[in-house]
Amino acid sequence: MLPFAVMAKTVTSTARRRSRLSPSKKATLVYFTEQERQLVDQAARLERRSISSFIANIVIEAADDILTRRNQRNKQRDSAASRRSNLSR
Repeated sequence: MLPFAVMAKTVTSTARRRSRLSPSKKATLVYFTEQERQLVDQAARLERRSISSFIANIVIEAADDILTRRNQRNKQRDSAASRRSNLSR
């Protein structure tokens, strides 16, 4: 028997697991004013995340929101155009 207990594997952070699955090949530089950087630092600290992870996730959420709104507008526009064409027949 070993003189010490077997240590369980520690859980790796989500960011590490994600980067291993699909490593990023591109980099994007982001420039902040001092006030903006302090704001981001505080928010990331509260979320217990790295700055880069925090920024990446916020950007992905914002992009998803924008695309969702755009798709909804397009569907509404297409629906209205379809109704107009049905009325003119």
